[in-house]
Amino acid sequence: MPDESSRVLTLHERLRDDLRAKIDSGIYGPGERIPSENKLSQIYGMSRVTVRSALNELVNAGLLIRRKGSGTYVSPRAKGTSAYLTGSFSENCRRKGMTPSTRVLGHARVIPPADVVEMLDGIDDEVWEVRRVRLANNLPCVLEIDYLPHSIDALVDRISDDTSLFELLKREGIGPVVGFDDRFGARAAGPRLAQVLSCPEQAPLLEVLERLSDPAGRIIYVNRQYIVPERYTHEVGTSRSYL
Repeated sequence: MPDESSRVLTLHERLRDDLRAKIDSGIYGPGERIPSENKLSQIYGMSRVTVRSALNELVNAGLLIRRKGSGTYVSPRAKGTSAYLTGSFSENCRRKGMTPSTRVLGHARVIPPADVVEMLDGIDDEVWEVRRVRLANNLPCVLEIDYLPHSIDALVDRISDDTSLFELLKREGIGPVVGFDDRFGARAAGPRLAQVLSCPEQAPLLEVLERLSDPAGRIIYVNRQYIVPERYTHEVGTSRSYL
């Protein structure tokens, strides 16, 4: 008889388990409204029937509560563990009720800058550099420069305007990303950054250099972000626990 653990999950089971993981990790906290059926259908590329089936199981398990005319919420009594927020721009935007989008500016093989080499624990040969502008409700918020080591450089050609890098890594079984080592700084927008981010020259920007790692501490990739702070709040490494 086949091992039950080797059974391929149905679509609604995959969605159910993903939503349960988001509740367990605190991405969706107690009392928080989750995206609508229509939105979940768009995010996961599944039919509303499939989405409703997954939600029904979580409602029956006591993790979600439906409020007529309002939406579906995480039960105030749902139990979660202390965990990192994912740091995903797309997920952070969705939690705030904003629509994320991306413009890929290009990618190239480069020798990484010295501070990135340090974050990559001394890897100083060529890596892929991917430049992306992240938008919330069509407003440019972040210029993100990703440095991908050889372990994941095969994914470069699959990074597109409609692709979340976090979600692409997840689909490929890489990660999950649970570790964030961040360095923060500030700089004024020069002509190029001002043009890319549609902000005035000399506007203050938050600069973040971030190393992302898996549960075993293995480095997944490093990125640099230039953030327009009044348009987007950078959220990573926040742990929460609740009863």
